[in-house]
Order: sequence, then C-alpha cells, then structure tokens
Amino acid sequence: MKTTYLCSCLALLFLFSSCSIEEEEQTFDLSQKLVAHYAFDGNTKDASNYQVDASAEGATLIHDRFANPKQAYYFDGIDDKIEIPASEHINFATEFTINIWIKTDATHLQQVLYKNVFDEQEAKAAYGISLGYTPKDELQKATNDIIFSIAPYGIEQELRKFDYTEETWYMVTCILKDDIMYLYINGKPAVLKYIDGELATSALPLILGNDPSGKNPFQGSIDDLRMYSEAKSLDFIEYLYKQ
Repeated sequence: MKTTYLCSCLALLFLFSSCSIEEEEQTFDLSQKLVAHYAFDGNTKDASNYQVDASAEGATLIHDRFANPKQAYYFDGIDDKIEIPASEHINFATEFTINIWIKTDATHLQQVLYKNVFDEQEAKAAYGISLGYTPKDELQKATNDIIFSIAPYGIEQELRKFDYTEETWYMVTCILKDDIMYLYINGKPAVLKYIDGELATSALPLILGNDPSGKNPFQGSIDDLRMYSEAKSLDFIEYLYKQ
C-alpha cells in the first residue's frame, strides 16, 4: 500500500512539474546585420543605423496588416513608387536576406522591388521581387506567382511560388547564401535553387512599386521592408513572422 501511494505521489509530482515547466520561446536580435529597415509607420525613414531615408512618389499611407491606419504604403498600379537612394551596403554580392510584407489586388505582372544590375545595359534586376505571370500565348495558363529574381553575371535566375490570393497579406523572404536562392512565404520554406556567380549592382536607386521602365507598376500595399547583409536562419524567419 505504501509503495503504491508513493508511486502515485511521484507520478502526480512529475505531472505537475511537466505542466508547470514552459519551454522558453527563442528570441533574436532583429537589428543584427540589419542594413535597411523601412517600417513605413507614417513615413519613409530608414530605421537602421545607416539612416538612408527613402522618398515616396505618389504612394500614399494606408492601414497595415494589423489594420493600423497610416502604417503602410498603397500603390495605385499606375505610376506610384518609392525610391531608396543607392548605397554600398545594399549592393549585395554573395549573401543577403530581404524581408517584406505585401498585399495586392491585381494579378498581372507587377514589380514589388527592383535593384538594377548595370547602368547602361539591358535592364535586369540584380535582385528583385515581382508578382503575377503573363502567358506568352493563349495556350498557357496564367498563374498568380510570387517571384524572387537575381542576375548573377547578368544572367537572370528566378524562384516562383504559385497561386497567391488577392487582398491577402504575405510575408515574402528572399535569401541568397552559398550560391543558393531561397524563397520563404509567411515564415515557411517555399522553394530553393542552386545558381552560380556573384551579383553586380549599380549606382541607381532601389525601387519599390515599379521597375525603371515604368511598365510594371505594383497595385496594392507594401509594409515593413527589412534588409540584412547575411543569410538568416529558418528559426529567425519564423520568429520575424510572429512579430
């Protein structure tokens, strides 16, 4: 009887201890290797230590993903854009992380983010994020893609995640590390691709909401752009998604 009673007490004690011990959530320093941060919380100021402020041309403040007013920027799909001055710290060559929140109400081909590869050659994005897909002929089915592109040695490489939903916020994370491109959607891995070559960028600004041609304007909302000079881990990306 005493042995049974003792075992029962020990079992209850273990159960209580197990229930009372909470696993601590892993935390990260969001400023580590941060080279640009545009929170768009009422303005286009850079919250990183570099303080390279952007300028809005036509884009207007709107509510963010939490429904807070004037905490994101809306682009009309015609000629709106935000320009970030060219800076050496965003001229990535071999490694980076770009994280941005987007919501669109259109499905045609549109540029979210664009950084030129060369000044005088054919326009290609050293790195860029775009949406949509325009079929080349009537036999091809149009899909609503989220596209991460880079151009090592001027050769364009793409990763695509199919079928985004209009009027829905997405956190898009693009990473380059050790000749591998990674695309994450809402904190989860989507697709990866092996590439070859370093990136080369220009002294032209980084553009949000269009490309230099002006032919692929973005229609929708953009919020909280973060750029890091290193490739972040999956745990970091999942943590960032919860913020």
